[in-house]
Amino acid sequence: MGALFFRLVKFFALFCGSLVLLALVSITGLWLYVAWQLPTAASIVSRPMETCPVAVGNQPVQLSELPSYLPNAFVVAKEPFSTVLAENSVHEAFPSDRISLWWHMRNFVQAGRIQIMLTKDQILAAALNQMYFGNGAAGLNCAAYRYFEKPASKLTISEAALLAGLVKGPSIYDPVTHPDRALERRNWVIAQLLRNGFISETDAKEAASNAILIVPIK
Repeated sequence: MGALFFRLVKFFALFCGSLVLLALVSITGLWLYVAWQLPTAASIVSRPMETCPVAVGNQPVQLSELPSYLPNAFVVAKEPFSTVLAENSVHEAFPSDRISLWWHMRNFVQAGRIQIMLTKDQILAAALNQMYFGNGAAGLNCAAYRYFEKPASKLTISEAALLAGLVKGPSIYDPVTHPDRALERRNWVIAQLLRNGFISETDAKEAASNAILIVPIK
């Protein structure tokens, strides 16, 4: 009886092990198949900038040229940078695919590849250059010119917080059509910058006290 029980346990363990191995092989094969169809991580970093309607030559931002609070404003706003890049690249590669099961699978695989193959700074810089900020502005430099008529490197804390808050919902937090929502969202980002030690309390109070002053959107 004991020998039979032992054989059954051994068979069950081998059977479960085989299922696990088969599942791992299948998942790996599916991952490689999907990844083979997708744009490379390197092509995402070197993706050409979109045309900006308010700036001659939409220049990509370099993190080293920005005040530290600017990229940190996007970090504390908890924007999913790898997801933004994945969705953009998948949409460009498969423009006719509209939220299908394969669309979700491709996004999942692409986001994973981006996190594995690119550094955090590369992901952040690429995302800042590709994010949509509403009113025809794609990319941080274009958004800076669209709303404030200046390059991103010259943005103040309150201006940086406004743009960081916009990405979550460019139409919901549009400072033109929804200034109250934009102000609330901007001040939330400022509070997060302070909480995480990226700006001083004096800077946070001054930034939160500033009115939203943007250029007229034509």
